[in-house]
Formats: sequence, structure tokens, C-alpha cells
Amino acid sequence: MAGDPQPVELVCAHLSAFNERDLVRLLDGLSLDVVWQTGADTIVGRAEVGVLMTAAFEGLTPSLEIRSVVADDAAAAVEMVEHYRYDGVDKVAAIAAFFAFDGRLIKRVKVYREGSADP
Repeated sequence: MAGDPQPVELVCAHLSAFNERDLVRLLDGLSLDVVWQTGADTIVGRAEVGVLMTAAFEGLTPSLEIRSVVADDAAAAVEMVEHYRYDGVDKVAAIAAFFAFDGRLIKRVKVYREGSADP
């Protein structure tokens, strides 16, 4: 549709909401039946992603920094660096995330994370 945001804009808006811990704005950018895959976990639905993000925001205080994005009209591959704090120790991890879009909404995310969010 003319005027729809481009995938890079959608990714940037999503990551901005994530970094600001704005759960409402973050979830508003996802389709109701979004499929979110990270590690061995597959989470389906906006509400379940909300549970995941709430736990991450409380436990790790993460922030994401984009290194590069490759996108077409329906998908984006994003290389990021995650900064987080675990058990009082600052940590850094490399992340690759793959997004698929349905118009203005993110409909699928697959996240590959270097290492673990644990010590």
C-alpha cells in the first residue's frame, strides 16, 4: 500500500520501542498472531511476546544497537549488538534477527543470539 512504512522503518520503530521499554508501542507493531522464535523457543501471539519482553526488561535491562540491515519489501535481516546487565555484570552479545512483515506489522521474528543471557 502506498505510504506504508518500509521494512527498515518498521525495524527501527520496533527497536526504538524495545530500547525505551515501551511495551505498548512494541506490541502495537506486531501482528496479533506473530510468531517469535528465539533459541529453542517459539512464542505465538502478541500477548505471549508481551510476557517474554516483560521478563527481559525486568531481568536483563537490555538495549539493542543496529550494525547493519538488509531488507526488501517483505523482510529484513538485522545484525545487532545487545548490551545487557545480568547479576550486576555488564555484558555484550552479537545478535542476528530476521523479520517478516505483513503491511505495517511484524508477523515473524527469528532471533539468533551469541551465547546465553545467563552468566
